[in-house]
Amino acid sequence: MKWKSQEGVYLAEYQNVNALGEILPNVAGVYAWKLNPISRALVPADYDGILKQLLHVMSLPLGRVESKHLSHSLAIGIEIRGQKLEGDKLDAIREWLKDIDNAAWMIKYLSQIDQHMPALYVGNTNSIVKRVSQHLSETNGFGKRVALHRRLNWRDMTFYWLELPGASKPVLESIEMITQSLSVAAFSERIG
Repeated sequence: MKWKSQEGVYLAEYQNVNALGEILPNVAGVYAWKLNPISRALVPADYDGILKQLLHVMSLPLGRVESKHLSHSLAIGIEIRGQKLEGDKLDAIREWLKDIDNAAWMIKYLSQIDQHMPALYVGNTNSIVKRVSQHLSETNGFGKRVALHRRLNWRDMTFYWLELPGASKPVLESIEMITQSLSVAAFSERIG
């Protein structure tokens, strides 16, 4: 058993089930969408491009609780994201990245940090390929939430999945719930 992955920018090019079926399995499984900190090609000589990508990823939400009405005139919504890199810290990183070895280190760091980032969304399905197609169509569920968010899009994400062929619905839902709980999937609307 091993988690497999595909970058969202690549999946978004396909968008229909037939094309996606060439790169994703048509089996049951549990899946997660996570931010991809290195969603574009970075080269050590372009320290400004590395810094822009770092600031962009830091500005993206890690989770969101949609607006809930507390009373007839009061609603509250919460978006979870990292802090802004500003002032002395921004200046220090900008200067540090001008050294090509440090810039190369940052690229490697960004390519590995996703292992430690929470999932944005976790789900289960009887067909991984069909569910990805549904999300990318942006007409319901998580796909609609991505479409409505002003800063979040597929190129900033990676899709991860575990294949569970033949698993019953209760087993899929249980593994989904475990994954949501352990990965703090803050865009998920329901548990399990």
